[in-house]
Amino acid sequence: MLNNLHAQINQELVQEYFKEAKDLCIRDNGKLWGVSICGPMVIYDIASKTLATIFLVLVGSCVMESSYDNRLIIINNSNKVICFDHELDTTLEVPSVNKKEYFIRERIEPGDSTRVEISGSWTQWIREVSAAKDSTLSVFVFDYGQVITSDWDSLRSRRMYRRLDYTLEDLNKHNWRVIVK
Repeated sequence: MLNNLHAQINQELVQEYFKEAKDLCIRDNGKLWGVSICGPMVIYDIASKTLATIFLVLVGSCVMESSYDNRLIIINNSNKVICFDHELDTTLEVPSVNKKEYFIRERIEPGDSTRVEISGSWTQWIREVSAAKDSTLSVFVFDYGQVITSDWDSLRSRRMYRRLDYTLEDLNKHNWRVIVK
């Protein structure tokens, strides 16, 4: 019976549709409704009534792909290499374990950008920022040269960073892009 079901639905065509849907979701990035339109999809073949079999296969693969949110983009429009951190508060996190190594690895070259991914769901950033104090995300920007020559505690205590605060409304307005000039 399983072979009959697979024979009735063209698996290559199904994969092509899912790839196209995924590309559209990523391109939309929540612009249409203010939240991502990505999520589980179902293809139902009326003639063979194969919803259950396809549903299980497709939902399993969609749930795996939608367990993170990478809508936040940090864009470096400055002329320096930068490093960044983010908090759902206006205070920079204290723990310094591996922080310098993280900055060195995650630096952003001038003219480049990076997506910041958090796990949870396709709307995790919205949930996190909404639950934060004043619904604000703070992005802390560091000069890479200072990161190389200073320890984490000095960077924090001397405030050797620039703090950029964005409300949920600001983030949506700017399509979740933080531009560092």
